[in-house]
Amino acid sequence: GDRAIGRIHLARFDDYPSYTDDDRITVESLAAAAALVFQRRDVEDQLAQAFQRFEALFEQAPVPMVFASDDALRINDAACVLLGRSESDIQRYALRPDSHWIPPDQAELWTTMRQSFRSRVALPGLRFALLRPDGERREVEASAIPLTGPNAQAVGLVVVFNDLTVRESLEAQLRHAQKMEALGRLAGGIAHDFNNVLMAILGYAEFLAA
Repeated sequence: GDRAIGRIHLARFDDYPSYTDDDRITVESLAAAAALVFQRRDVEDQLAQAFQRFEALFEQAPVPMVFASDDALRINDAACVLLGRSESDIQRYALRPDSHWIPPDQAELWTTMRQSFRSRVALPGLRFALLRPDGERREVEASAIPLTGPNAQAVGLVVVFNDLTVRESLEAQLRHAQKMEALGRLAGGIAHDFNNVLMAILGYAEFLAA
C-alpha cells in the first residue's frame, strides 16, 4: 500500500555507471515482493496469537463448550467434567445414536439435536438430559452458535452448555419451602380461629360454674 514497512539499501563500489531504469524496476519488484512476505508474516503472527487466545479461552473456560468443524471436534475440560468422561470417549460416541449418555426417554430429542449439529444451525436454549457414568441424570440447556467463514457459510459450530441440575434442585427446595410456609400460615390461622372459639366456650363455662 502506501505505508513503508522497511528499506532496501543499495551500494555501488566499482567504477560502473549509475543505476539504470532497469535496475530501478528490478529493485522495486524485489521491494514489493519483500513487502508481501513481511505482510503475510505479520498476518500469520496475528492469526497465531488469535488462535492461542481462543485455545486458552476454550480450554480454561468454566462453562462446558464443544467446538466442531469439518475436520475437528474439540471438547473442553468443563464439558468433560459435566459428562464425567474423557475427551477421547466423548469424541468416539459424540454423534452416535448409542451414546452412553443418552437417556432412554430422550432418544428422539437427541436424534433431532444430532441433525441440527450436523447442519450447523443455531439452537437457542435447547433443554435436554444426559446420564453420567454413575447413572446420575443431569438436566442441561445448550445453545449452538454457528461460525461463518469469508463466504458467509457456516464453517463450524460452538455449543455452550448450562448445567441446570443444581438450579432446578434449589428451585424445587424453594417451592417445597414455600408450600410448607403456606401450610404453616394456614395452620396458624386455623389455630387462631379455634382459640377464639375456645375462649368463648371457657368464658361461658366459668360463668355457668359460678
